[in-house]
Parts: sequence; C-alpha cells; structure tokens
Amino acid sequence: MGLLVHFNLVLASVCHAGLVATGCLSRELLRENARDEVVREARLILEAATAMRTCTVDPVRPHLAPLMTETFLPQTVPAFAATEAIKLRLSPSAGALAEQISQASQRAAFLKSARIGISAHQQRGTRPPPLLTHS
Repeated sequence: MGLLVHFNLVLASVCHAGLVATGCLSRELLRENARDEVVREARLILEAATAMRTCTVDPVRPHLAPLMTETFLPQTVPAFAATEAIKLRLSPSAGALAEQISQASQRAAFLKSARIGISAHQQRGTRPPPLLTHS
C-alpha cells in the first residue's frame, strides 16, 4: 500500500473519531438542556399552583362553609383550584375549550338581547325585525 492510502486511512479514522466524540458530547449537552427545561417548567407549574391555592382558599372557604353542612364541596379543598388550573393548562384542548366558552357566551348574550327585543315588540304590539338577513 502506498503512502497516500495510509494517509487517507489515518485521516478518515481521525475524522470518524472526531465525529463520534462530537456526537456523544452533543447528545449529553442536549439531554442536560432538555432536563433543565423540564425542571424549570415543572417549577413554574408548581409555583402557579401554590399561588392559586393560597389565593383561592381564604376568599372561597368562608362563603362555602354554610353549604358544607349538607354536602361535601371539593371547592373547599385547598388543592382543588390548583388541580383544575393545571388540568386546563396541560390539556391539549384547553385553547379549544376557551374558544368554545367564548363563543357560547357571545351566543347567549346575542340570544338574550334578541329575546328582550322580541318581548318589547310583543308588549307594544309591533312586529320585530328579522334576526338574520340574507343579501
């Protein structure tokens, strides 16, 4: 074998060893960064849950105490609000749920105003304008 073949083999093995070392180092760094990010997110969720728990227990419990003589209300448990908030935050459909609630409240407000308008027209004995018009 010639000198050029030996040189190419050594160069290829050195490059291969460098790529393997770089890959192993990158893998460890990415794992460490991912672990730190998960821990940071978990701390944020726990802090938010703790804050919500302490903020809702004191104002809510006195109002629900009279009702507790008849039945158990989960709202009186300190962790209830925090658990519900975490469920909504971690749920993939939380955004869709919020959108549905918003649409439902807008629809309810529209229907209520329409009913008020219709009843006012009925009291006066006039005919209300149509709710939907098509052009």
